[in-house]
Amino acid sequence: MSGPRPPDAGPLPASPDSGGRRRAAPPRVLYGVGDVPRPFPKALGLGLQHVLTMFGATAAVPLLLGPAMGMGPEEIALLISSVMVCSGIATFLQVRFGTRLPIVQGVSFAFLGPFFAVIAATGGGG
Repeated sequence: MSGPRPPDAGPLPASPDSGGRRRAAPPRVLYGVGDVPRPFPKALGLGLQHVLTMFGATAAVPLLLGPAMGMGPEEIALLISSVMVCSGIATFLQVRFGTRLPIVQGVSFAFLGPFFAVIAATGGGG
């Protein structure tokens, strides 16, 4: 489906601050938007890598917030389960009605600072 790839542009020209040395060429993109990774075992490995990265990042935020809020192991397990269900629903909506790309919608680490500030201000954590 995708057209031919442009030829490699080669190394970048020397810049004035590099002492006349040439820098290494930028890495080439292996797969375009319309490409399918071949062979299948490689595609399976890349998919597994994506899932493991997503799972770890999605489960890490509840594992950090639960103890800070004074939750026990059962409540933390429920919190992780809730995050996974909400992440699945948001991902489904994104794939079905949004950009239609397989982008996993998960918890953001950007909100940990404000979460911990609210927990500290309200006397949370037991």
